[in-house]
Amino acid sequence: MNIPARRDLPGHESRKQHLMSELSTLHRTPPRRRLFFSALAASALATGTAVALIIPGLHDETGRPHELAPDASVTLAGAPAVLVKASQYAASEPELKPARGQFMYFESKSAQSGILDERGQGQPPEASHRHVWLPAFGGQAGLLREDGGQGNGTWLCHKNDGATPPAEEKVEEEIDLAKPPTGCEDAPAYRTDLPTDVKAMKDWLYRNSHGGNPPDVQAFVTVGDTIREAYVGPKSLAAMFKAAAEIPGTKVYDNVTDSAGRPGIAVGQTFHGVRHDLIFDPETFKYLGERQVVDYDDSFHPSGGKSPEETPWQPSAEMRKNMPEGKVLFMSAALRVAVVNEVGQR
Repeated sequence: MNIPARRDLPGHESRKQHLMSELSTLHRTPPRRRLFFSALAASALATGTAVALIIPGLHDETGRPHELAPDASVTLAGAPAVLVKASQYAASEPELKPARGQFMYFESKSAQSGILDERGQGQPPEASHRHVWLPAFGGQAGLLREDGGQGNGTWLCHKNDGATPPAEEKVEEEIDLAKPPTGCEDAPAYRTDLPTDVKAMKDWLYRNSHGGNPPDVQAFVTVGDTIREAYVGPKSLAAMFKAAAEIPGTKVYDNVTDSAGRPGIAVGQTFHGVRHDLIFDPETFKYLGERQVVDYDDSFHPSGGKSPEETPWQPSAEMRKNMPEGKVLFMSAALRVAVVNEVGQR
């Protein structure tokens, strides 16, 4: 299993690997951080083969894996209230204003589950401490470095020449920062194209959601997709969280821990066995990160969209056995965002 180097893989259409065969039609995982479960996992889940779900570093102080408590839903504040508070915090943040030629620097920690069969074969879990430099206004090569990773880094360069499929980005033993790849057509990491009005932002989320989920589900997923390793200014981010407060089907989950070990409160939306969470500081409501959790709550019935099913979706007995409710599939914690003059600079 591999956490992709690219910030944009490219966008939504690259999500080709799915958690399980039953979710393959309707669930798409985030760009830049995909869940890589192979046919082994899907086959094991479909046939009932014993598999183990393992996640590195996602344990509490007692050493037990973090799981979803049955009474985790917070009763004192609904999801819209949490998102409005997150909006207020975002609006109070000072705005970063990069100049042409500068780069956005993102530091994050992520963890992704692995699936192994009874022989210990399959895809192992993976954790990553990422340092990513991306051109603020696009059109230049970016750079990825991972603490503890092999080599000296990975150049990030998208070329849309239409001639041949882009080559896989490779970890380089030595990176010459004075000689980056040329001809890159990467999108800007500094988002100046997003609305600052709540209604316009909600329209944007629904209009720019590309996936097989119903519109309400895909719009919520798009919130996390948009702010992952991209800089969204305070006004637009505030509008985005307030717009998310109007998306139906969300609930609040307390006593959450992000992949950096920070306590948080999550707003999540569950559909077809997977819950997408946005995690916030429980006191300031600053955005901390995101996660995906196995959750078999079927109380949310989104309207609209196309579904191949004529009967309500239900997890199979094998799925419940092999993918127990509350297991965290993916987590990502945003640690630092800054403007720098060149790649490699912290």
